[in-house]
Amino acid sequence: MVKEVLQNMNKIIGVSGFIDDYKIIISAGAIDGISEGMELNILSKNGEEVKDPFSGEVLGKISNIKAQVKVITVKERFSICVIKNQPLPPHVVHNALPFFKQRFKFDGKPIQRQITDEPIKIGDIVEI
Repeated sequence: MVKEVLQNMNKIIGVSGFIDDYKIIISAGAIDGISEGMELNILSKNGEEVKDPFSGEVLGKISNIKAQVKVITVKERFSICVIKNQPLPPHVVHNALPFFKQRFKFDGKPIQRQITDEPIKIGDIVEI
């Protein structure tokens, strides 16, 4: 399924806007292979470098995650997402409520990525 998602691997998917305090819009939709129920990460510009343990060469960077989201609505060229596993009150569809992020707890320090407290901004990169 992931191979089908981005037929054009050069496309960068980002946060395009907010509907209310629980729902965000991303810049990818059905034409990009996005489907309802997909789980995505909103990335931070911050992260940790990965180095080769023998040469010390920097191999790349693992970006921190601002939020893990789930696609709930797919349109042709954009999609609507909510925080993954976030219980939504029944009235959230019509009312703007204070935004809150579900924090993810780890047993020990994660080796790869960390969830940050950074606010989500229009233009943040979305990872499939």
